[in-house]
Amino acid sequence: MSPESSTAFRPEDDLVHPHDPAVWSWNESFLLSWLTPDGGPSGLFRLGLLPNQGRGWLWFFLHVDGEWLTVEETRLDLRHFDLADGATHDAWGLRFGWTPVEPLQRGVFQLDGVARVRSGPRAGALVPLSLELTATATAPCFGTGTGHEPDEKPQFPASRFEQSVMITGTLTVDGQTRAVECPGHRDRSWGPRTWQVGFALGDLHGGGRQLWFAGAPQPRERGSGYLRDGDGTHRITGIDGTVAYDDQRLTIAPSHLVFSVDDGTSIGVTLEPESTSIVFDMAHSSDPPVHWDYWRTLVKARVDDSDDELWGWFEANRFGVT
Repeated sequence: MSPESSTAFRPEDDLVHPHDPAVWSWNESFLLSWLTPDGGPSGLFRLGLLPNQGRGWLWFFLHVDGEWLTVEETRLDLRHFDLADGATHDAWGLRFGWTPVEPLQRGVFQLDGVARVRSGPRAGALVPLSLELTATATAPCFGTGTGHEPDEKPQFPASRFEQSVMITGTLTVDGQTRAVECPGHRDRSWGPRTWQVGFALGDLHGGGRQLWFAGAPQPRERGSGYLRDGDGTHRITGIDGTVAYDDQRLTIAPSHLVFSVDDGTSIGVTLEPESTSIVFDMAHSSDPPVHWDYWRTLVKARVDDSDDELWGWFEANRFGVT
């Protein structure tokens, strides 16, 4: 992934972009994740638009009180979306969306619907859920390229950025309302998007740091990212170590990774799962459909030679795993 300067992004990039009508996989996505290190509500909201397939895609998953709750709607009719200012949906008892209040600086994710409990003693239950979360930037956008190979020449502009944010707002689950105030992360991407490739992604927070990385299932083979701390944003120049996948339990075992940073330093962490993974089938993302698993897991990360602990997410697209 070739990086881009934060100056490459404009306020219009928080709105929907022109798409190439010849590219079946063209994707426009709005993603927000947040995590509370004290074990409080942590979640992910992904809104995807696939204009050449005429559909929208909602992933919402929440870990709260030891349970996973999810709203998964990957075959929504694109005609039910309002794309004039961000992207919002309101039809058939499901309302959700992203509205950029101050583009690239502040916006609102909201959702009203019914979630299914996916773990714990209430597994299978349906519960009402609503949230309104404001995401306020705490750092500039960090460009992570287009996902294209260097010799590819897309006919329409495509790009992607990550951004650290502070999350504030409220979350109501089954009639119980909680205040949310914690670090978070959002990303925006637009362009061709293939999901038929294995990858791993980590997003860790704590002690004034954020460590974000993405790459191959073993990131040392192909990986990049950044470390944000009190000294600013530092590009990750290399990743070493091994992720220990436990496919039988649909999670990872304790795994050690070392990240080299562009200022000549390094940081090593041991990842340990804090929950079972939430798992989705990805057949809807390919043509013809192919079934494989996609995981997202809450993790803690112990920093080498330190008492510091990071809290966050590990994500794995298990395409090709049998």
